[in-house]
Amino acid sequence: MTAEQPTDVSVAVDDGQIAVSMLGAGKPILLLHGWTFDRRMWRVQYPLAKSWRLVMPDRRGFGQSTAPPCLEREFEDINQLIPDGRFAIIGFSQGATVAMDYARRYSDRVSALVVAGAPLHNVIGSDPVGAVPLDAYRELIAVGDLAGMKQQWRQHRLMAGEAEMDHDIDTILADYSGRDLVEDDTDIHLTADDISNLAMPVLALTGEADTPWRRAVTQYIGNQAPSGESRFLAGAGHLCSMEQPVAFNRLVGDFLHSNFC
Repeated sequence: MTAEQPTDVSVAVDDGQIAVSMLGAGKPILLLHGWTFDRRMWRVQYPLAKSWRLVMPDRRGFGQSTAPPCLEREFEDINQLIPDGRFAIIGFSQGATVAMDYARRYSDRVSALVVAGAPLHNVIGSDPVGAVPLDAYRELIAVGDLAGMKQQWRQHRLMAGEAEMDHDIDTILADYSGRDLVEDDTDIHLTADDISNLAMPVLALTGEADTPWRRAVTQYIGNQAPSGESRFLAGAGHLCSMEQPVAFNRLVGDFLHSNFC
């Protein structure tokens, strides 16, 4: 961890505010958190701020951002967060989907792309082991049982990790509102052509203990992106950036130093 703490700001979008933490100097890296998380998941990535400026938003519908949830519009917010120049993106899980959605639309702005634990439901099917029962979770929230929904999600395979992560995960999950499940019925539909047309250097990674389907997606992205590569972190599952932060930061840092100096 760096001794410095980030600066928190609020960025206006057309229907609300996006809460953002910024840390470091130099070229910007946008970090997009996963579902039910918020920008606090990236605290263990603060050492990357020694080389770059980290821009860590609460995506719309999450954390302290007031902009209503809408997956298909999240790419628009990125141009408000970093309005000029080229930058790199690191996206985790659902955040990786948002990252790829932006990269396919604005390839001229993305110098390098890192996707961790990414899904690709419309390309190579769905996960038979780690599928997330979103409809069941919506029903629990609809009857006022957000606590029950969180309890079930916390026990899901994708949320498994080392014991030392428990406090951070539980703290972030406690603040999850569920509003995205209730208010947003949009989705992002990526295609095989979208992946093969990603012109920037792409690093796809996940933990060796992630589900077989997520590992297959990681391998697919690394193989199909023209300048892609895939890596698998030992001793980590889906939450690889939090489970093995030193190895994750080293791998991502080496990739960015090679492609985003």
